[in-house]
Amino acid sequence: GKFELLLADGPLGSPDYGRYNIVEIVDEMYEEGDEFMILFDDCNRASEQHTFDDLLHVMETKGIKHYFSKDFDGLKNVYVIVTEKYKWLTTV
Repeated sequence: GKFELLLADGPLGSPDYGRYNIVEIVDEMYEEGDEFMILFDDCNRASEQHTFDDLLHVMETKGIKHYFSKDFDGLKNVYVIVTEKYKWLTTV
């Protein structure tokens, strides 16, 4: 595949859809059989949650079997989204 790890982090994005380029990257670059993991920072923010929801929709539309964990909570929330190869990461 073109990537195995994507990190969605950085400066604040728009008030409605923060860090939306992660959705576009997966939508445009994914090829059948690619295996990857995504670390999505700041999902406690509404704008990032909107983006996260769109990301899951794109993955479902493309038929990408995926798993995610919302268990990495602290001062901020980090969601982990993975394909089959990295499913074990959702158990840590």
